[in-house]
Amino acid sequence: MSLKTDRLQLPAEIWLRIFDFATFVPGILETEVQDPFDSPTTLLPHAEYELLSSTGKSSLATKRSLVQVCRDFYWLALPLLYQTVFLGPPKSTSARALRDAYLADILGCLSNLEILSVHTNSLDLYIPHFVVDSLITTSASSLRKLYFERDSGLHLRASDRMDLLDKCPNLRTVSLGDSIACKELCPIDLLRVSEPSFLTISSTPSGCTSRHLEHAPARPSLRHVLFSRYGHSTEHSVDAMCHFLSVQGPYLESIQLDARFTPHDWLQVGLNLFTDYCPRLARLTLILGSTSWRSLSLNGLNLPSVTHLALHFDCRQGPEDFQHLFLCLSNTYAPTLKVVRFLQPRRTRNLKKYVAEGCDCPRGIPEELREAVPVLVIHDIICYLNDRQPSDAVDLLMGLPPSACITLIFLSLDIPPGVAIWTVDTPCSIASSIYIFTPLNITHCITCWNGCWFATYS
Repeated sequence: MSLKTDRLQLPAEIWLRIFDFATFVPGILETEVQDPFDSPTTLLPHAEYELLSSTGKSSLATKRSLVQVCRDFYWLALPLLYQTVFLGPPKSTSARALRDAYLADILGCLSNLEILSVHTNSLDLYIPHFVVDSLITTSASSLRKLYFERDSGLHLRASDRMDLLDKCPNLRTVSLGDSIACKELCPIDLLRVSEPSFLTISSTPSGCTSRHLEHAPARPSLRHVLFSRYGHSTEHSVDAMCHFLSVQGPYLESIQLDARFTPHDWLQVGLNLFTDYCPRLARLTLILGSTSWRSLSLNGLNLPSVTHLALHFDCRQGPEDFQHLFLCLSNTYAPTLKVVRFLQPRRTRNLKKYVAEGCDCPRGIPEELREAVPVLVIHDIICYLNDRQPSDAVDLLMGLPPSACITLIFLSLDIPPGVAIWTVDTPCSIASSIYIFTPLNITHCITCWNGCWFATYS
């Protein structure tokens, strides 16, 4: 059968879907930053741009190939080819002026531009004013996302930055990096965006707190922020953070705190500020590195309004690290906490190995952990129920004190939708709360119906 005959068997709409799947790069066309608990992946905000050097180029190569197959494919795939435009850096200093002029001309043709992302650390230059002016003139009404890599070598001048924030009414997501050029930017200045949905706060200017707060309007649409590298310079960071939270804090419902490049005590300082200024905070993500891991106090955290806690660790954890974590969680004040989630599957595999090391203890739970933490750990639920009788689960649950909390660690990646993890004929008062540790992108629904516990997935 000829290729032409085969092609005619599928409508154009189906081919477009096939092309879309073949060239898809996760997150690259998303104008909104999703909450980790709503996201189909466990990536951190803007992590999709870290994959551009590999996945982006591969996707572009596939698109170029598609438009060369035949005339039909050319017209179908051409919109995909120009869906994303990659512009490389100038190859020499002498070529920079010419490249800047070309960049302004290119931006002048992009009347539907929604996302502008800047990724380069090989330069230390300001973007020319006429390039920014071309962007505003052409794309002010369409631009929805403005992203600069954290250590980008290309910067915006203060006046150009303010023009972009003021003159792009549909901006929703703004992250201006953490370069030296951004240090004069007060977090309050980001509220010049009329209807933001996500902001990255990363600057700590010394003169920030002298601004008059009565002239800084809060933005009810802004409920999700990322505080990135905020404590790298501690002299003014606390005051600047208070400055922003005193205006916007009452509206914030989801906060991500990047404490990887901060002093040891910065995590607790940030959490205290969230408690003081953010009464509606329900979802909290802690991004921890090697220096901030031990900043989780053994006395626990104060999370009075948090219902969902996500944890991201840069480094591999050993048994003592997880014991530290569980001790912290067991002493945490979080009356509304429902879900705790690891954002990296490999960290959960580390936890699985830790639990397995206690195989001499019944049910694979290390004795010191069982004594120290009022938590029941059930690992590999599917394998566990295959290896043991359901009555074993009943015995485990019935042996808990009424005030205990159940921690379910779902490590298997093949749990089918709608599965009932177990059925237990016990009163639902056996546990005061249920924490779920999982690397899966699932919606959790733990229910007790007629004395039966069910865990379902959608």
